[in-house]
Amino acid sequence: MISKIEVMIVNVKYTSPLRISSGLSGNERMTWGLPVIVKIYDDGNVGYGEARPSNPWWIETSYSVAYAIKDFYAPLLIGEEIFNLERIYEKMDSVLPGNTQARAAIDFALHDLIGKTLHVPIYKLIGGLVNEKIPIDVTIGLDEPEEMAEKSIKWIEKFNLKHIRLKLGRKNNWQLDVKCLEKVRESVGNDIKIHIDFNQAYTPRTAIEAIKRMEKYQLYLVEQPVPRDDLDGLFMVRNSVNVPVMADESAFTLQEVLKVIEKKAADVINVKVPKPGGIRNAKKIAGILEAANMQMFIGTTIETGIGAAACCHVYSSTRNIMPPGEFIFGPIFQETDLLIDKDKFKNKIRDGYIEVPNKSGLGVEVDEEELQKRTLSKWIISKERK
Repeated sequence: MISKIEVMIVNVKYTSPLRISSGLSGNERMTWGLPVIVKIYDDGNVGYGEARPSNPWWIETSYSVAYAIKDFYAPLLIGEEIFNLERIYEKMDSVLPGNTQARAAIDFALHDLIGKTLHVPIYKLIGGLVNEKIPIDVTIGLDEPEEMAEKSIKWIEKFNLKHIRLKLGRKNNWQLDVKCLEKVRESVGNDIKIHIDFNQAYTPRTAIEAIKRMEKYQLYLVEQPVPRDDLDGLFMVRNSVNVPVMADESAFTLQEVLKVIEKKAADVINVKVPKPGGIRNAKKIAGILEAANMQMFIGTTIETGIGAAACCHVYSSTRNIMPPGEFIFGPIFQETDLLIDKDKFKNKIRDGYIEVPNKSGLGVEVDEEELQKRTLSKWIISKERK
């Protein structure tokens, strides 16, 4: 039975800011978008979970996540059996709907606990091993053409990448976006798959015009070119270009995924695993997409190694996956991934791939000393304090 839950807001920041079409994330004065780490205790085992809302792109904040868990969800979990997932999720629905990041942190920790209790990695609980090695990419922030090309080459050479992702989307200068892509393609050659993320920057007509000009540069994937609520516009883009179109901001919940499918608005769905509320719902979306003959892409909220490990298990146990695994970007791009040295993801990348952790639960060991050192705020919920 669950005896205690700890909730921590942790000071783990970006190594450098990341610019996307809607603004700058990760500057040195950033006090929001910090990871929330959850520890759930059960019969001598501890399960770890993580949420990292990236504002202003998420409704939740670090502190709203922490307080949703502390005041609403955690008291319901004390005394509960960890295997009663459906009952736990129903209880959470009854007191505070939505709040998917808060639920994801709990979901990750519960799956970690169940895996540790049964002495199996999470992927064995949710479908078994389909993809043992995961190809990765690195995201290049919006910048001038030469700088984006230079950074692309740097990361490709560092990790021997086969994929690269470019943040583009200048609302009033799509021609410069084309020049950026042209410069990157010229610099990296034709063997690298290039994925473009516009983060809702364009109108449908501008998106079509820009993507048409970009097609000759062998685009692998175009992500969220239009505002999230404009599914008709997304449909228009998808049916006007010769590149697969992916929905991200348009598809947070299971219901939104269904709407995208019904509208035929995308070829692929970007499922950042915390978006729908964690592993359980991400696997439900995988099933919905498989029924629609569509693929699932696993993106990132720039998690530390705890959240990235959870994403690894979803990727590795799902058939209809479109590579690469973007979720490794967090451990590469943050000051620390909160894991002990031998488990750090950035040290385990080989030839552009990462292997799935195969120890019990999440399969990684958290560096408790580092976690405590970086903790800004902490709350403990237990039977005595319920």
